[in-house]
Amino acid sequence: MRKLLALTMVIIFATLGTAQAQAGPLEELILQGKAIPQGETESCCWREFLMDIAVGTADSGLSEEALLRLAPSRPALAGEAATRYFEGQLEAARSIHEQSLKRDNEADRGFYGDVIEQIQKALSRIPVGEGERNPAEVSSGPAPGEVHYRLGWKYKTGQGAERDLEKAFHWFEKAAKQGHPEAQFETGRCYEFGEGVPEDLRQAARWFEEAAMQGHAEAQFYLGGLYWFGEGFERNEEKALNLWFLGAANGEPDCQHNLAAHYFNLGEKDPANYRKAYYWYRQAAEGGLPGDQYMVGLMCENGWGVKKDEHSALSWYKKAAAQNHSKARQRLSELGY
Repeated sequence: MRKLLALTMVIIFATLGTAQAQAGPLEELILQGKAIPQGETESCCWREFLMDIAVGTADSGLSEEALLRLAPSRPALAGEAATRYFEGQLEAARSIHEQSLKRDNEADRGFYGDVIEQIQKALSRIPVGEGERNPAEVSSGPAPGEVHYRLGWKYKTGQGAERDLEKAFHWFEKAAKQGHPEAQFETGRCYEFGEGVPEDLRQAARWFEEAAMQGHAEAQFYLGGLYWFGEGFERNEEKALNLWFLGAANGEPDCQHNLAAHYFNLGEKDPANYRKAYYWYRQAAEGGLPGDQYMVGLMCENGWGVKKDEHSALSWYKKAAAQNHSKARQRLSELGY
């Protein structure tokens, strides 16, 4: 799993908080394979289906028939999952588009203007069903396991108690068994790195999966890494990419980076993949990853997946260089800055 550090730019660590990740239909459909036609072509997968719609590379995917085909036995859940994903991505697209107008960023203005139009069109065509929604119950009290999770965090960080990793693991695991997603993630990290408990990648994978199923984006990132490198599981690139897709949709920059790198590598064979690469590089760049800021600049400069825009390229190179990204600094020097 430590090899994942070479694939991603930054590892985001969990922070103490009361907000709880909630299981959602997108996680359920993708992780449990309920809407993925296993064994069929990649373009039929939820991941590629949703991406094709967002970046406008598959207009035929907007049909109601296509949505229903993905989950013929559970059309309402399929519709809910698609709605959940598109609403989140529409919010992100609008934010970036508004910034592009303020900064006179021609590349993003055109790219995300198209994305917004595509997503709005998709949302208007998603079938709505009844009887399958199962929203999480809202409780006025603390979430199950919250008290134990906070105790674990105190012992892990030494904030409010003497640092003790064994005690931290004890309380994290206790909260994890009560279904607390942050605690499940932290328990997985304890097993992965041997903190307070002997290292055990299978147990790490188990707890990352529990948290990932509840929509925990960092757990989706870590679990994807275990699948990608075959640690704790049999190696499975498709499952890794599906998990990173979920994490990316949930706003995890490292997942966005991994997806972007995957699509960029496919771009030489099929230039349509450059649009998908730009889509995720741009969001990861917004999350502050310098390598992704450099890649956005590179794609803007060369017109890969987005309209050629040297002004935007220069802006992104400068952002990456401000974080001491060597290639960005070199490119600025070559351009005379």
